[in-house]
Amino acid sequence: MGWFNDMKIGGKLILSFIIVAIVAGIMGMVGIVNIKSLDNADAFLYERMTVPVAELSTLSTAFQRSRVNLRDAIISESSEDIESYLTKAQARQEEMIIAEESFSKTIISKDMQNNFDEYLEAKKTYDVQLQIFYGLVRENKNDEANFLLGEEGELGIASRTMQTSLENMTAMKIEDAKEKAEANTKQANKTMIIMVIVLMFVVF
Repeated sequence: MGWFNDMKIGGKLILSFIIVAIVAGIMGMVGIVNIKSLDNADAFLYERMTVPVAELSTLSTAFQRSRVNLRDAIISESSEDIESYLTKAQARQEEMIIAEESFSKTIISKDMQNNFDEYLEAKKTYDVQLQIFYGLVRENKNDEANFLLGEEGELGIASRTMQTSLENMTAMKIEDAKEKAEANTKQANKTMIIMVIVLMFVVF
C-alpha cells in the first residue's frame, strides 16, 4: 500500500470516495435484486397459495349449502317450495363451477392436479345423479331421493369423494403456503446478512 501512502491528500480522498461509491453501488444492487426477488416470492405466495385457499373455501361452502338445499327439497311439501330449493341448489352449482375454473389456474404441482382431477371425476358422477335426484323429488319419490343422497346412494358416495378431495387440496395448499413462507423468511435473512457484511466492509 506504499503507493497509496505516497499519494497526495486530494488523491486519497478522491480514491476513497470512488471505492465507497463502488461498494455502495454493489450494496444497492444486491439489495434491489433481493428485494425484487422477495417481492416476486410474496406475489407467488399470495396468487398461487393464499387465493386458492379462499377459492377452495368458497367451493366447499357452496357445495355444503347445495346439499342443505337438496335436503330441504326432500322435506318440502309444496311443489313451489321444492322448486325454490332446487333452484337454490342449482345456483350453488354455478358458484362451484366459477370457483373450480378459478382454482384450476392456480395449480402448480402434480399431486394437486391429481387431487383436482379426482374431484372433477367424482363431480361428473355427482352431476348425473343430481339430475336423477331432481326428477325423484319432483315426483315426490322422497324415499328414493333420500337413498340416492345417503351414504349408500351414488349421489352420496360421489359427494363424499368430492368432499375428501376438497379437504386434501386445502391441506396441501396450506402446507405449500407454509413452506413458501419459510423459504421467503430464509431469503430475507440471507439478504440481511449480505447487507450487513457489505456495510461492515465499508465501515472498517
